[in-house]
Amino acid sequence: MRLIKCRKCGATIATDETFIQRMLDDINILCERAKKDKRNNQVYLQQAAAIRKIMQQYLHVTANMDEHKF
Repeated sequence: MRLIKCRKCGATIATDETFIQRMLDDINILCERAKKDKRNNQVYLQQAAAIRKIMQQYLHVTANMDEHKF
């Protein structure tokens, strides 16, 4: 378990570490590929941005669900 602060609402949540870590690893891989491949770097950066947005939405929804439970 890992405590993470939601960027939208500021709530602190406990999340499954493997899911978040996998998303962060994917973002790092895409950023490294963007540095190496100058021709297609915008594609890799857009994919990384999409994963960041999905992660932010996941954390916000999780924070809202935890807030309504208690």
